[in-house]
Amino acid sequence: DILRGLDGGDYFGYKGEHHNMPELKMCPVPTVPTPILVGGHADVALRRAAKNDGWMCAGADMEALTKYIGRINELREEYGTADRPYRIFTTGANAFTKEGIEELESIGVTDVIIGFRNVYEMEPDKELPEKIDMLNWYAGEFINS
Repeated sequence: DILRGLDGGDYFGYKGEHHNMPELKMCPVPTVPTPILVGGHADVALRRAAKNDGWMCAGADMEALTKYIGRINELREEYGTADRPYRIFTTGANAFTKEGIEELESIGVTDVIIGFRNVYEMEPDKELPEKIDMLNWYAGEFINS
C-alpha cells in the first residue's frame, strides 16, 4: 500500500497495524508503477505474489516449479488479478540450454536469473575477464538469438 501510494505522485501518508508514515511526496515519480515482486515457496508467499506483479523462485526443480506456478495461477484467478501483466523469475540449470528455456517458458516462466557458479559450494570466484566472457557467451547463445 505504501509503495503504491508513493508511486501516485501526490503527498501520501499511511497509518496501519505495523507502519505509520507521515505524508510525504516522492519526486520524481516513476513513469510506470514500481513492480512488486515477491519471493518464497510457502502458501502465504504465493498468495502475496498472486496479488502483486510477479514471483521470484530459487531452488525449485521443474516438478516443484510447475506446481508453484499452477498454484499462483489459481490464486490470481481467485483474486481477480489474472488479467494483469505478470512476471515469473527463476534460477536453475534449465536456463543454459534452448530446450530448457523453452520448457521454462511453457510453464509460464518469463525471466531467468543466471549465475556461473554454485553459490553453495566454496569454489574460488572467477576473475573479471572470465566473467565477462561467460556473460558474452550467454548473450550470444540465448539473448541475441
